[in-house]
Amino acid sequence: MLLTITGQNVRVPEHVKAYATTKVSRLPKYYDNLDRVRVTLRREPAGVATARIVAQGKRKHCFVAEETADNAYGSISRAARDLERQLSRVKKRVRNRKHCRKAAVPWKE
Repeated sequence: MLLTITGQNVRVPEHVKAYATTKVSRLPKYYDNLDRVRVTLRREPAGVATARIVAQGKRKHCFVAEETADNAYGSISRAARDLERQLSRVKKRVRNRKHCRKAAVPWKE
């Protein structure tokens, strides 16, 4: 999984990059087919931080989570939690589709 962490008009410190890496490294636990994850941090004029996490899967699946909080840690944490929820929902849907086939009706003569 390729991970890219960038800042939009802001420099991202190493400790924030390390925090984002630890949060994003848990995502393959929820969905195995992730190719790349892009984290973009932005500081709004009101003093709040916005984190946008875009995860792209192998079969053109794209998952996006964007959250705003008072600091970068909170916004990264909220966005990662939202993305985990999305990924687990998709994984559950795929798993149920594979295992939810009805049994064949027995033939009565």
